[in-house]
Amino acid sequence: MKNVLFLIIVSLICVKSYSQSFKILDVESHRPISYASIFYNGKGLYANGNGEFRIPNNIEDDTVIRIEAMGFEAYESLVSNLKPEVYLSPKIDELNEVVIEKTRETTVVKEEKTTKNFGSFPLRVEQEFVSVLFPNEKIKNSFFNKITIFFNKSRGFNHKRKELQEKRSAMRLNIYKYDAKSEAVFGKLFSSDVFFVNRYHKDEISVDINSYIPFYEEGIAIGVEFLGEVNEQMEFVEDDEFARGPALTERQSDDYEAESFLRYFLAENPAYKSFSEIFNEHGYDMRNLQLRLELVK
Repeated sequence: MKNVLFLIIVSLICVKSYSQSFKILDVESHRPISYASIFYNGKGLYANGNGEFRIPNNIEDDTVIRIEAMGFEAYESLVSNLKPEVYLSPKIDELNEVVIEKTRETTVVKEEKTTKNFGSFPLRVEQEFVSVLFPNEKIKNSFFNKITIFFNKSRGFNHKRKELQEKRSAMRLNIYKYDAKSEAVFGKLFSSDVFFVNRYHKDEISVDINSYIPFYEEGIAIGVEFLGEVNEQMEFVEDDEFARGPALTERQSDDYEAESFLRYFLAENPAYKSFSEIFNEHGYDMRNLQLRLELVK
């Protein structure tokens, strides 16, 4: 009888440890906050499209959980104090409001051609491809109005084509102010809504920048972040495959110079590695994001 009682207690503990599920909501609208970032013990994960996430069963109760979502104040709590519904408060935009007159000039910096060899770079979950742009005199201090990124159609994987066509890669575009002298290096200014791409489609994704961001002379970083593969229910699915990365080009623009990094996003102190090092290891020239920029000045 004691053995049976012991097994029941152990089972209940296990069920509890595997069922720590939470939902992130806007404190004002009570609507779910999709794809927030959750950090703990130098690691991280994402909430799904419904704002839901699960804490791994091996996290101690005194572990600090930090939740971040663009446009909201960061939230911190001990695991033991987390409630099933976590509310985030909207954050006042720190960017100075910029009024753009209709008569101002719009400039389109066209994309450079991509290359057949190494024309994209596959990303794993929690990785981000970041290109830092240094503008010339003509366009520095212009404001970003729209950014377009490209995705090439994948080659190969024919043996898994049907399976992979049913999945979508959740991606997000981020903009950072680049400061090589700062400890943070990348200071986030903007995050787009999550968008979805399929590796067997050729895609062109345009993102409207709802806050006009200056093209700083010190450098602006544009990153494409891979959150994971999702199903039709907007839930993440485990997948060991690489996602199709954004299209790259080896050509330098006449309007800006660029250098790129591979950034490991969901870490307590996000690490990054110069992409020139990665490419030199494989005998290739440097690659940067293939971008089309719409600027106003």
